[in-house]
Amino acid sequence: MPDRFYEEEKGAFVSDGNYIDWLRTDREFAAELLDGLVKRLENAQEDPTVNRIVIATHVPLFKEQMVRHGSDNQYAAAYFGNFTMGREVLKFSKVTDLVSGHTHRSVDEMVGKIRVQIVPSDYFKPAFILLEV
Repeated sequence: MPDRFYEEEKGAFVSDGNYIDWLRTDREFAAELLDGLVKRLENAQEDPTVNRIVIATHVPLFKEQMVRHGSDNQYAAAYFGNFTMGREVLKFSKVTDLVSGHTHRSVDEMVGKIRVQIVPSDYFKPAFILLEV
């Protein structure tokens, strides 16, 4: 589906489409967040005192973090991750771990040299993962 479809029909797929009303598109907002993250990663990558970078995000950044079930709404999946951001994260060799949430489905995989995980929390059932740093 074209991006315009998702922009116009967002409220039918995810609830924030019914509650958030701002003057920028989701793509514009995502680009702002991406720019900020890339700048912070560049600074950390160049800092000789930083040996390892661990990133925590609300939504998954890699398809390997996505666990889909047949009952999932295929259109809502467009709002469940930010793979553009994931492609940028892969450029930074000091990134060793990425922990995300949102999908409520446990994942522990490798994407290149980055360990990617999903915290398997669900509504009224908090969960956690341990990460040795």
